[in-house]
This record gives sequence, structure tokens and C-alpha cells, in this order.
Amino acid sequence: MAKKKKSAPSRGNATRLPTANARPRSERSVDMFTGSRDPAIIVRTLRESWSGSLQHQRPLSTSRAYAELVKLLDGPRPDPAPYWGKLRFYADLLRSHFRLPVVLFFYPRNSVPAGPQHKGYNEDPYQRTFYTPHEGQSVAPGASGFGAFNPNTGFFQAVGVSYGNQVAVMVGPTVTIETTAAVDALITTQALVDYQYTVSSSVNPAFVPSPPYTGEGWVDLDIALLPRVTCLAKGTNAPISPPSGPFGYRQLRSLTVDFNLQRTPFTTPSGHEIRAARSDQGSDVALPVTLEADVQLPANARCDISTVAYIKSDATGGKGDTRWMFLGFGDVRASGRFLSMEVDLYS
Repeated sequence: MAKKKKSAPSRGNATRLPTANARPRSERSVDMFTGSRDPAIIVRTLRESWSGSLQHQRPLSTSRAYAELVKLLDGPRPDPAPYWGKLRFYADLLRSHFRLPVVLFFYPRNSVPAGPQHKGYNEDPYQRTFYTPHEGQSVAPGASGFGAFNPNTGFFQAVGVSYGNQVAVMVGPTVTIETTAAVDALITTQALVDYQYTVSSSVNPAFVPSPPYTGEGWVDLDIALLPRVTCLAKGTNAPISPPSGPFGYRQLRSLTVDFNLQRTPFTTPSGHEIRAARSDQGSDVALPVTLEADVQLPANARCDISTVAYIKSDATGGKGDTRWMFLGFGDVRASGRFLSMEVDLYS
């Protein structure tokens, strides 16, 4: 019989480490839309929102469906394409029922081209900062955030720093659309974005191991562009939920830096990267970004449509924390310019 090999002696603290593929996180991630970690609250809130919008939901408009079909037909042709001619025939047959969309263009207020279809961004932009304390932590001093947008120039800046709690910042232009009939809206935003992030860690002097394992710690960060839509009924100003949407999300960076160096790095299908490191940094400059988003707007409504730069920083640890071996620090920054927004309205 082969002799069993003796395990190598451990170094440093006697705290037992998890397996390579396990992620020792005692807290669930915060849902971006409900601000909660409780799955029951998240599911209930989303179900209530969905149920409230059912009375307004409707199929995609024929004009929008036709426009999407023509876009596919005018694009690269797959090979082989035995039915391509038949699809083109049906598209030509439906052309008489197609109604051109109403197209509106929005720009920074200081650089609006001439023409009735060109308008400036609203004077009041979308600016929000959200703090989500970890269990046992207070809002301060575990995080700080700031966001600003200038509707005259289109320039924006967002900063989120976490050292124990989560902070999320959303900032960007808003435009207003008024409807008489229900419409499908396609929102296309052009932007130039700079971003940078810095992640670091330090030994937690207050760490108290709690067998079998507590955790080294981690930092989560996200940088993206996403749409926001709110609608009010004309006359009463009562809130109305969009029948469907908005749908659309342009991820620029999504990363978890896990301080457990035995962790196996990988990337999820959605593009979220997990790295094993005690520090990290990255940046991009003058990144051209196009975001396309879809939303159904209700009839007789006044709707504010926003495209926002979204950043999030979430680090473990914090003042007085005893659960994590390392104190995390995550600094996320984004800046740039929203060049234009195009809104196509299909009835």
C-alpha cells in the first residue's frame, strides 16, 4: 500500500481556508433596484411592480416590428439564406402598413442644432447617490459618493468610495416625452466615458476568527450605462408604471477582487470577473459608448427618460469590524460627456 502523504504545516493564523472554488461571503449582494439583500423582499417588490404594470401591457407595435425586420434584412446576410428572398417579399408586402417613427434628438443645451426635431437636455438632470450599510455597520463612515451632471455642456462626473459599506451613484441627462397614444420608444445614447478604479486591502487589527472560517474579504465594483424612465398621468400627475421596460444595459466594467488568494479566478457569462488579489487597478480613457434601450410608454402621459452613468463600490470591513481578515477599500470614478440622445417613437 502507498503511504499517505503528510500535509504541509500551515503558516500564520490557524484559521481554516475554504476550498478553491468556494466564496466565503456571509452576506448576499444588494439588489440594485430594490436596495435589499432579502430575497423575499426583492421577489415581492418585483412581483408587485410587474402586477401593477399588467393592465398597461400590450404587444409590440406593428411599425416597430417592421422597423426591426427591415434592420435585420439590411444587415449582414447569413450564409446559407434560402428564405432570404421570401422574407424580403413579406417585408415589402407589409410596407404599406408601416408608419414612420417620430424621431427626436436631444443634445447639451449649449450645442443644439437648428431644427424643430432637435432639443436640449432638461435643466434638471438625474442625480442620485445610494448608501447600503452592511450588517452591523452604519452609513457613515463606511462609504462616500458624489455625482454631478451639467446639462449645458453634457459633462458628468461620478465618484464612489467604499471602506465598509456599499455606495452607488447614478448621474446623467433627462429628457421629457409627452404622449397621447401608447407608443414604443427606442432610446439611443452616445457618450464618451473615462473611468478608473483602485482596490486595496489592509490587515484588520480587530479581526476575530470564528471557526470554521470567517473570510479574507472582497471588493465589488460596477461601471455601466443604463436607462431610467418615470411617467406621470397628464392632468392628475399620478405616477404610471411603463407598460414594459426599460430594457437595456451597457456594462463597461464589472469586477470582484477577492482577497482569498486561493480563489480560482473566473468570469461569469454576464461578463462579471472574479479575481484573486489583495489589490488591483484599471482604467480606460475616451471610451465611445452607445446604449440602446427599449421601453413602452403609456398613453396620455408625461415621461422623463434618463440615461445614467452608474458606478458602484462595495468593500468588506470598516471601522470596528471583527469578521474579515482584511479591510477593503474600493475607489471607483467615471467622467465624460453625454453627446446626444435619440428617441424614436413608434405608434
